[in-house]
Amino acid sequence: MIEVITDQSILTKISEPCMVQSEIDRVKELLISTVKSLHGCAAGLAAIQLGIPYRIFVVNLWGDHVMTFVNPELSLLGLPFWSEEGCLSLPGQKFIVQRYPQIICKQSVCKSTDLSVRFNDVSYFNTLAVTIQHEYDHINGITLLQKKWKD
Repeated sequence: MIEVITDQSILTKISEPCMVQSEIDRVKELLISTVKSLHGCAAGLAAIQLGIPYRIFVVNLWGDHVMTFVNPELSLLGLPFWSEEGCLSLPGQKFIVQRYPQIICKQSVCKSTDLSVRFNDVSYFNTLAVTIQHEYDHINGITLLQKKWKD
């Protein structure tokens, strides 16, 4: 099994876009197999948490249904609220962080035959929106240690 990175010097680096379909597919499969091997202990996983500095992450809230996000951009909507969260990269710890109840996610999708790009805009709400925000923070080099509520 692949080990999840806990080194903050790696996790706080901003990930790079990935535009090569074969590399996207390779990283996606690695993320999905890693999340599934954790048997429900992970709501999501970003490539950087495996030491891969690409803007790719997966979210797994429904057992076998894993959603993949490639080169996403988020718009945050609604009134912010406080959320208690944990992280595979900070085992055994919980933090209070600010999140938004709705997001719009724009993600680029590369076609395998060329480098043309199309964009999909999708709205997400509540728990799914929070999980996506958490993983999005990872690809932007933001950890819960940086985002946590300060006394």
